[in-house]
Parts: sequence; C-alpha cells; structure tokens
Amino acid sequence: MNEPKGMLPTELSTAFPSTSSTEISPTLSTAYAEAASQALGVNPGAIAFSFQLPRSDFQLQVEEQFSASGITALFGPSGCGKSSLLRAIAGLEPQARGYFRLGEEYWHNDAQSLCLKPQQRPLGLVFQQAHLFPHLNVLGNLQYGLKRRGGSAASAKISLDDVIHWLDLAALLKRRTHALSGGEQQRVAMGRALLSQPRLLLLDEPLSGVDLARRQHIMPFLERLHRELDIPMILVTHQLEEVARLADWVLQMDRGQVLARGPVFSMLSRLSGQSSTPYSVLPGRVREWDQNDQLTGVETPAGLAWVPGLQAELGAHLRLLVQARQVSLALQPNPNLSILNQWPARISELKPQQQDQLVGLDVGGQTLWALVSHRAARQLQLREGQDVVAMVKSVSVLSAQE
Repeated sequence: MNEPKGMLPTELSTAFPSTSSTEISPTLSTAYAEAASQALGVNPGAIAFSFQLPRSDFQLQVEEQFSASGITALFGPSGCGKSSLLRAIAGLEPQARGYFRLGEEYWHNDAQSLCLKPQQRPLGLVFQQAHLFPHLNVLGNLQYGLKRRGGSAASAKISLDDVIHWLDLAALLKRRTHALSGGEQQRVAMGRALLSQPRLLLLDEPLSGVDLARRQHIMPFLERLHRELDIPMILVTHQLEEVARLADWVLQMDRGQVLARGPVFSMLSRLSGQSSTPYSVLPGRVREWDQNDQLTGVETPAGLAWVPGLQAELGAHLRLLVQARQVSLALQPNPNLSILNQWPARISELKPQQQDQLVGLDVGGQTLWALVSHRAARQLQLREGQDVVAMVKSVSVLSAQE
C-alpha cells in the first residue's frame, strides 16, 4: 500500500454536505493512451485504491490507479472478486482494509481512520437486479434519485429531462415497475442512479439478468451515457462483448488479484486471443463517404477500412470488429481481388491451434488476429517478424461515438 497519505479535506461535512455531492467533476479526457503514460503519483484526475479483503476461497488484494474518466471494466470469471472490489469501493464491505481516492478526495483511508458510509459517498450503484421501489411508478423511482441527492432540481447538473431522453424512458413514466421488462427495469435503475448526481457510477453486471436480445437493446443506452457524461464508470462484467463495446480501460482479474491492465484495444488483443473465437477491435474515425458505391472509409491504425452500408458523420469515432476467420494472409498486395481491405502487417506472434494457426499481426501498433490453416502457414512459410498483407474480407461496426 504505497499510496501517499496526503492531506484529507479538513471539512468532510463540506466535501459531503448530503448523502450525495452536488458537484460534478470537471471534464476529463477519455484518451486512455495518455492516461496509461501518466506517472503513478497522487494524480488529481485519477481513481486510486488499495484493498485487502478475505473471502471464503481467496484473498482480495489489489492496488490500482487509472484515469477518472470513461469506463473501466473489471473483467474475469464469476467468483474472481470483481463484485467484492466494487462493493469495497462502495463502502459495502466493512472488513475491507486499505484506501480509496477519487481525485484528491479520500472516501476510505485506514491511515487516517476514515471510512465514509455508503450513503455519504457521492456515487451511483446499479446491481444485477434493478431493486426498484414497487410502490412507485417509473417517474417516482426517478424522482427518488433527485431527492436522495438533496438540493433543488434546478441546481442539478443531470436533469430529469436529460435522463428521460438518454435512456428513452418517456413512454414508461406512468408504468408500475412490475409491468416493466428486465431491460426496462435496468434502464430505470440507471436513470435513478444518475439523478443522484454521482461523481462515480458503479455498474455490477447490469446486463447479466436480461436475455441476449434485451442485452443488445440496452447496450446502445450505455454507449450513449458514455458519450454524454463526464462521470467515470466502473463496470463489472465477464462478457468480452461488453468490454469491446463499452470499456476504455480494462483490469483482468482472477482469484482476487489483477492479472493484467491496460487500454481496451491492447487488452482485447490479449483476451480475445485466449478465446475459442478470436477477434480484433480497432479504433477508427470516419474519413469519407462514397455515395456511388455506398461505402464508408474509416481511418484505422491498420489503414483505410471500407465498410458497406455505414452512415455516420465525418469525424465520428468508431470501434470496428474483425473476426479472425475473416482475415486471410498474402505475401504481396493483390489488386485483382474483390477484397478491398488489404493492410500491410508484420507477424508478431504464432500460436498453433488444434485445427488452425492463430497469427498475431502488428498493424500500426494494434494487434489483428488471423486464423489460417496449418497447410497455408507452411506454404507461406510464416514466421515471426515476417512482413505480410492482411486481407480483411469483412469488417463490422461494433460501436459508434460522435
């Protein structure tokens, strides 16, 4: 536990005037590549914590610091300590020892005998189950978030109208909670949490209790919150798709410890390369639109990606999904093929599989995975460090951010 003790706010009653702070942290950059290079000191724009917490089958022991912006994903198998860590941050684990700091404010610091109660911490918490109030309709549940915050509605940085718009709740306001689907209940729970004006939003597998179709319906709302809000979020998940679509920074956990950490694109290369269906996610920005051929040119680290049927504003930021089986390899570019996306690459890794050869490609500093047959690998005499051309047959848009 190397966190400098620093100076705590002299007036905690001023820092936390009610059950939730009325101040929203200033806008911070979501460029996690920059965050990764920040020195690990007392960073006023960082979330920092160290916790030790005994569990029945492991010991939670973590010490981390990352940027207080965007979405940080806690990723790992069920029972690995993700939710325990989130509960410790929320103040729901009395046995947790260590510290937690958001910016320059400590919510927990054993060195100063400080541990704010959960209701004193300016955070919003959304569980796997929505835990809505059954005696209130949707509007009543949302208004409770404003009441919990205290102060007047006019002074709220996040308004009721904002939340209704972001989460598409206008048609649900008069409905009772028992008449809502699981996905609708989670949207209301998120709205209620946001209306408490949190400085940190904790999401404990909010999509695990809904089926795949509803999960696909809710994901765009989380993406919208990511775009619209300056509030940092910590998301617990064991679904790689959620990491790929939502996260900026990833902590990979197992048995109470953090195994790896990093920006989402480099971490996805690590995580998806361990899966049975590897894929790559590339950052992109819309550069041009070909009206005649109905193709959108997206600038990526690998090169220009042509995506059919995509309509997005010029300059919009995207995440592109490339399945490893959609990537072929060649030794030279070939203009006589129908494959438009041909990117120069260098082999960084070879991982023999039972039926195929998994090839890791360095494309402009990002990892692109390709699956080729063992015969093709022998014919091309593939080796690490070799320059090749990645022939990408299909590119799909995973998420978009204006």
